[in-house]
Amino acid sequence: MIVSVIMPVFNAEKTLIESVNSVLAQSLTDFELILINDGSTDSSPTIAQQLMTQEPRILLLTQTNQGAPSARNYGISQAKGQYLCFLDADDRWRNDFLQKMSQALEREQQDFAYCGWQNVGTQQGEPFVPPDYQAMPDKKLKLIQSTRWPIHGVMVNRELVIENGMFNTHYRTCEDFALWLRLTLNRDIVRVPEVLAYYVHHSHGQQTDNRAQILLDHFQIQQDYFKQHPELVNELGQGLLTQLSEGHLYTQAMTAYWQGDLNAARQVFRQLMKRRYGKIKQWLYMLPSWLPIRLHQQLLALKRGH
Repeated sequence: MIVSVIMPVFNAEKTLIESVNSVLAQSLTDFELILINDGSTDSSPTIAQQLMTQEPRILLLTQTNQGAPSARNYGISQAKGQYLCFLDADDRWRNDFLQKMSQALEREQQDFAYCGWQNVGTQQGEPFVPPDYQAMPDKKLKLIQSTRWPIHGVMVNRELVIENGMFNTHYRTCEDFALWLRLTLNRDIVRVPEVLAYYVHHSHGQQTDNRAQILLDHFQIQQDYFKQHPELVNELGQGLLTQLSEGHLYTQAMTAYWQGDLNAARQVFRQLMKRRYGKIKQWLYMLPSWLPIRLHQQLLALKRGH
């Protein structure tokens, strides 16, 4: 078997069938689809059971609600494919995703591939193809700052994932970023320069709605990685690591600030100030985050007015 597709399922009754169908429609047919019911309380388990009955390539696993990282790890532990892919129960692939990604890995004789993606649904976005990191002289710096592909835009060797500890279940978000850091910094990776993955936005609640949590978790993962790899300080210097972590976090918070997501920006600004990050000009933007939010909103409105 070439590929094992891992799909956590939690209260996904509105989107599960469409996501599963995007797997069943793949031009590469040598795959298994492992659904992990993560303690759903809606009709998702019944739908998943019906899908498994209709399709022999589907395996259904069940666990108490422990979150997507734990569910993915359970699926990985039961997977039989040479490669792994991860698709959430509300996202989709182009019908040649598995074929294009596996061909790229086999052609380049590598263990990790990523592709382009696009936001669809309630939040439309332009197609985006991440850069060819492997061709960059500063590849490691770019990846430490951010890996610009979604979890369902990756195909990776199963044994490599297992050897590197799978997903860290202690992180609330961005657990895939933590794994990608371990897998990509010191290994050749392959870009498939096509949009093969679709991130489907909808109106009934998604983890990505909590912008501040994502930004702060991303930052914490960087800090944890630096602690686990002290050789990076000697190799890159503390100043550069600060720029890639605190500096990147500040930039993302400023983007939220000017986009009007003041709640997210305020939470991040406070954490940065606690770390004593920034110069006077930056603190002028961050200090009002300690004011009542209504007063802060008025100050922002005045700045926009100018």
